[in-house]
Amino acid sequence: MTKYKKNGKKLGVLGGMGPAAAAEFLRQLAAKCPVATDQEHPVVYMIGDCEIPDRSTAIFGKGESPAPVLEARLRQLCDMGAEVLAVPCNTAHYFIDDFKAALPQPLVHIIEETVLAAQRLNPEGAWMLSTHGTRASGLYQKYATVIPYICPMRSRLKKRSRLSFMSKPASLTGQAL
Repeated sequence: MTKYKKNGKKLGVLGGMGPAAAAEFLRQLAAKCPVATDQEHPVVYMIGDCEIPDRSTAIFGKGESPAPVLEARLRQLCDMGAEVLAVPCNTAHYFIDDFKAALPQPLVHIIEETVLAAQRLNPEGAWMLSTHGTRASGLYQKYATVIPYICPMRSRLKKRSRLSFMSKPASLTGQAL
């Protein structure tokens, strides 16, 4: 388990795009911070906006782009005092790439960091398991120039996307919330 050292910077987290992803991100952040007291944890500002337009739908040209809302929420986090930003949603980075350089604070890019971590763990290559939208966006293919990746056969891809959908709370209970 990688441990992280507090650097004094305030973290802004934009969640709501798979609310469980943001919750897991914050859980891991707390678990991996080497602290003795609550006060040693980093200050975290979070916006959980579940009304951000669907990223996969927009990537396929069948829905509204989430880019304006993503940028507005990230700027809002900066206005709140965030000094570094994180978005625990792969497909959101497809849109973030278009305005990342214009953000007033640095953003930890989930795709870049994932590819670098995969390269450190296994320089020979890594499996790419993702939603259909993430795969179709080409993000990992674009950033994975330093490491070979293996994408499962098409017959397995539908099952993987279905598993991702099934991990959403409404599909587990069979009801919309």
